[in-house]
Amino acid sequence: DTVFRLDGFYRFNNKHRIDFSVFDLSQTATMQIDKEINWQGTIFPVGATVDSDIEFEVYKLAYTYSIMRRENGYLGLSAGLYIADIGAHLSAEGIAENEGGAVTAPLPVIGLRGEYQFAEKWKFRASGEFFSLSYEEYDGTLTDFYAGVDYQLMENMAIGVGINSVSLDVGIEDDSLNGNLDWRYDGGLVFLKFDF
Repeated sequence: DTVFRLDGFYRFNNKHRIDFSVFDLSQTATMQIDKEINWQGTIFPVGATVDSDIEFEVYKLAYTYSIMRRENGYLGLSAGLYIADIGAHLSAEGIAENEGGAVTAPLPVIGLRGEYQFAEKWKFRASGEFFSLSYEEYDGTLTDFYAGVDYQLMENMAIGVGINSVSLDVGIEDDSLNGNLDWRYDGGLVFLKFDF
């Protein structure tokens, strides 16, 4: 799959910055199931061809405080909030049409973020964020790791490549959605970076 992702940050001064991210990892699939599914009281029997629509949109906001700063880089502590809009719909001809539920899960995270300029036009950046919490109808863990290299093309523009791994395991007991989502993605990034 190819996913569009928007990331940005605003640095107040050498010590403080705010980061944000927006990306959509929704997927659809069709499969002949090999075990019975009881979905909100509707039974999808073995052998049924089921259409699924998983909605998964992530919005992230984080604050970073630089605990160590050098001329060629920094290391900072971060704290923030992932907001995951999660929804799932199942349908099968002659059984059910668009049976679904949705919930918005706020997931607080803490982590580390850093940057190191190892050559005149080259920078290495990395971050890791972690969440684990049991609160009201939510229970789960989240990890988000990133590492990448930027090459400065001109004063205000760079290109880069990186890798990102996100793992989410969250249980939800809500009136509209009751279940567990165990999900992970690993992927490469190719990006343009602009400084304003």
